[in-house]
Amino acid sequence: FNLITGARGHFLEKGVLILFDSLFFLTIGLPPQYFMYLAFLKEFHNMLIHSNIRSDFGWLGRFVLISPNAHRLHHSIDPRDYNRNYGTLFVWWDYISHTFSRTDKSIDIGITAYHINDRGFLHGQFTETVSFIKKAFFPSKQ
Repeated sequence: FNLITGARGHFLEKGVLILFDSLFFLTIGLPPQYFMYLAFLKEFHNMLIHSNIRSDFGWLGRFVLISPNAHRLHHSIDPRDYNRNYGTLFVWWDYISHTFSRTDKSIDIGITAYHINDRGFLHGQFTETVSFIKKAFFPSKQ
């Protein structure tokens, strides 16, 4: 984990998220500068939860925001930790879906033996974009 780990997502994902966030702001009539403030705070929080900072954010991490400790479990390589702590901003989504788990243990993180990682970042972006387009616009007939 480091400060740019959270920025490694796919560019289509970021574009779709910005589109939905901006539509929400337009719908409720908030000024555009508020969207900029929110975008800045979300990116800052994303860098925090994907950093090597060890913090549970106290009561804020228990009831409002995902903390670095909680989100770290999401990236664990231990199968017992799979399907936990999906949230990237608010913790209550994981409470609602029963996927939240607190932990104080040391967690090994990463992705092991994933074929996309073998050929580099740009190849992975291209491969996953093609895969997304095929699935979204040309679903297989079964």
